[in-house]
Amino acid sequence: MSKDTKNPLAKGLQFISRRFLELVYLISSFPIILTLFVLVTTALSTSFIIPFSILIILGLLAAMEIMATFEISRSNWLLKTDIQRSQNAWFTTKFFSWEGAKERAISGRSWLAIAYVFLAFGLSILGFVVAVLALSSVFCLLATLGLIAFHPSSGTLNIHQSGFNGNLVANLDSNHLQLHFLGFDIHDGPMNGNITWTYTSPLFTFLSIILIIVAVAMVPLIAKWQRQLVVRFLSDRSFAEIYYKSDRRRKTAVSVGAQDRSRIERDLHDGVQARLTVSGIEIDRARQLAEASEDKELSDALDRAASETAQAMQEIRNLVKGLRPALLEKAGLAAALSSLGSKQAFRVNVEADIQRLPTEMESALYLICSEAMTNVGRHAKASTMTIVIKQKGKLVTLDIEDNGEGGAMESEGSGLKNMKDRADSLGGEFILISPTGGPTKIKVIVPCE
Repeated sequence: MSKDTKNPLAKGLQFISRRFLELVYLISSFPIILTLFVLVTTALSTSFIIPFSILIILGLLAAMEIMATFEISRSNWLLKTDIQRSQNAWFTTKFFSWEGAKERAISGRSWLAIAYVFLAFGLSILGFVVAVLALSSVFCLLATLGLIAFHPSSGTLNIHQSGFNGNLVANLDSNHLQLHFLGFDIHDGPMNGNITWTYTSPLFTFLSIILIIVAVAMVPLIAKWQRQLVVRFLSDRSFAEIYYKSDRRRKTAVSVGAQDRSRIERDLHDGVQARLTVSGIEIDRARQLAEASEDKELSDALDRAASETAQAMQEIRNLVKGLRPALLEKAGLAAALSSLGSKQAFRVNVEADIQRLPTEMESALYLICSEAMTNVGRHAKASTMTIVIKQKGKLVTLDIEDNGEGGAMESEGSGLKNMKDRADSLGGEFILISPTGGPTKIKVIVPCE
């Protein structure tokens, strides 16, 4: 049994504390966001009609980083969240430079921060109204209970200040609070009047309770919405950060992939392939000497060595082609996978509903499927494998399934890890489901611009 279940009082106090902090967050949001809204709208509007407008815009964009840090800190402090700010500085070049101006003008982070101010402004108004209604309802309800507890009573307050002379008489009975203004002299003459509040009215009490219930439900919801705005527009999980991370990973993958292919092709061509060529020449020369000596056993052994050497050469050529096969370049991913699947010892079904993809993405998805086929052939003991590739909007999904023994784990071997690394390099997601007994399912989701 958990501690919260054993101690309902602590749980209740924690609930009240959380609601109170959310109320403080919503109430404080209104003046803060209002100030930011006025500053942003003023800067945007005046920058078009006064000199040095470019500097005003650039200064506003640069200041958004400070605003984002402040809003993240405020949310973490009052809402007890753990929102992380961007790990990298928004700007890497000086403000007074052409590159600095360009960097700030096209900064997705800054423009998202400005959008946050406009969106949060409307939400802060709603939150402020709900919070004030909640506090007013609680105050009125507590005041009603207090008045009921201390009635009846009455009293007179004499007020003598500049421009105000008179008496305020308060009468409290079991149902009403009456305030009488007697003889107030407000420059133009005396003023008399009274205010009556029926604090035990069932309608008043009912409305107060309803408003409190609505506020208890709405306050955490509005606080959650505003927290999500901070996350999606200002934090390291913002739309801009996700795009930048994906773009950096994709550029890194392009660079690393190109370097790897170049290095492997160079090593194979200048190293292994050259050595095998020399070995083949030497074997042919030895075979000629064996034939001249009429040593049939030695000649047969050299024939077998020549055959193995030729086969090794062919495998190396196939390996080089596997890095970026000609069919993939010419006909696309579906045709290349179908060709690769036809060479496997098990049946491979390929279903593809895609257009031509970027070169690096096609290569990465091809190598993921190739690695999957290799794993199935070595470990899964499967008879069939299905590959389904679909493109919907800016997402490409790759589903791989086999009817093997299952039990595959990312921590075992390098095959699955390589597949996951390739998906990560594209800024995508890699999901493995492989219960013991099968089937094994792999899902890869990658963004495609």
